[in-house]
Amino acid sequence: ITAHFDLGDIQQCIRLNMLIEGMQRKGISCEYGRYNAPSEADMAIITLWRQEKVIDDAAQRGIPLLIIEQGFFSPRDRWVTLAWDGYNGLGRFAPAPEDDKGRRWEKNFAKLLKPWQEKKEGYALLFGQRPDLYLKKHDINNENWAQDVTDDLVERGHKVMYRPHPYVRMQSGGKVFVPTGAVLSPDSMNASLEQAAFCVTLCTNAAVETVLAGYSTIALDKASMAWPVTSHSLDDPYYYPDRLPWCHDMAWRHWNFAELKNGKAWEHVSTVMYGG
Repeated sequence: ITAHFDLGDIQQCIRLNMLIEGMQRKGISCEYGRYNAPSEADMAIITLWRQEKVIDDAAQRGIPLLIIEQGFFSPRDRWVTLAWDGYNGLGRFAPAPEDDKGRRWEKNFAKLLKPWQEKKEGYALLFGQRPDLYLKKHDINNENWAQDVTDDLVERGHKVMYRPHPYVRMQSGGKVFVPTGAVLSPDSMNASLEQAAFCVTLCTNAAVETVLAGYSTIALDKASMAWPVTSHSLDDPYYYPDRLPWCHDMAWRHWNFAELKNGKAWEHVSTVMYGG
C-alpha cells in the first residue's frame, strides 16, 4: 500500500501518519510515495481529492483508493473520514454495524441535531463551491453555476442571498463574486441562516451543517454528503425528512485520532475495501 502525501496540508499529513500507524498495527505493509505520482502498490491512499494522476491510475488499474478528509461534522478538525474510490458522497463508506442502534451518534454527535425550522419567510441561501478537482473534472464553473441557479430562483419569486465558500472569501481580499440578483451574506454562518427560508448547494459540506441546523436544503449533486436528507430540485424547496437514519450512518464515517492509531478505523473501513 502506498500513501501519497499532500505536503501543502500538514494537518492531513498528520492524520495520514496516524492511519498508517493503525494499519501497521494490523499487519499492513505501507510505504510513502511522492505527491501525485502513481506507484505499483496494490492500494493507494491520498489526503483530499486532489492528486489527479493517482486517482486516475487507481481507476485504470482497478485498485482500491482510500481518501482521507477532515470530518463532515463539527468540530471538523477533530474528526477524520475515510472513503473508498470517490469524492465525498460518491465514495464508498462502511455502514454502521447492525447492533449499533445509534449509540455512536448519541455518544459523539447528538447535540448537533436541531429541530426542523419549517419556515417559509426569508431568503433562499445559496452556497458557493470551492474550486477543486471535482468541479474541474465535471467542467463546472462555480460562478456560472451560481448565476444560473440565482436566475432560476429569482424567476420563481425567491429572494437570494449568496454565501461564497469560506476559502474563496479568504483568498479574495474582500472582492468576492456575487451573482446578479443576489445579495452577499453576512460573514457569520448563523446570521446567514437566521435570514434563510431554505438553502441551496451543489455539493459543499455546508449542506451537512444546514440540515443538522434544521434548515430545508436542496443539494443539486450526488457528491453531497447530505444527499439522502435533502431535496434535489428547486421545485421542492421545503423538505423535512427523518434525519436520524442518516445521522446514525454518518457517525460511522467519523473517526477520532485514537481510533486511527489503534487500528479500529482501518478494521471497520477495510470490510468494504473491494466493494463488499
